[in-house]
Amino acid sequence: MPAPRTGRLNLSAVLSNPHPTIDLHLPADRASLRNFSHAIADFTSRSCAMAEISQRREVYTTETRKLAVRAQDMENETNQCKQKEIELISGSCRFRARALSQFISLVSRVALLLTVFVAVLEREREKTKEVESSVAALRLHLASQHEEAATLDAEIEQYRACIVNLRKGRYPRLHL
Repeated sequence: MPAPRTGRLNLSAVLSNPHPTIDLHLPADRASLRNFSHAIADFTSRSCAMAEISQRREVYTTETRKLAVRAQDMENETNQCKQKEIELISGSCRFRARALSQFISLVSRVALLLTVFVAVLEREREKTKEVESSVAALRLHLASQHEEAATLDAEIEQYRACIVNLRKGRYPRLHL
């Protein structure tokens, strides 16, 4: 950001010259405008990042739903195996050992899938927290850019009003 402007405008000194001119510090304004344009470009690129965050959130939601459906299917299959086990227990003894081994195998698969499901959910929770903190930081930066733009707009309006008054022949004191 350019250095702040110092000093006041000495109107009597300006008017005493045969060809009065006022330095409007246009290079400093141009530098300020260029910095503002760069900030807008940076914000736009961050907006792309926000779109990426939204896309990842949707993928996470879809994946979580799929895992929940898969866990429900496994639970249903486990219940079916339990039912078969009950039927086999009431039936002949020769099928009991095989049914029990199938049930144990199924229970171990379900336990493994549930462990994986919990790990995936924990990882996604951490990613969500990171994304939310990133969005909060971007919002703070945007708010500061809005404040800076408002300050620059007010300063530009003040200069425009002074120029209009100078053109009309009024010579107010400038508070720079």
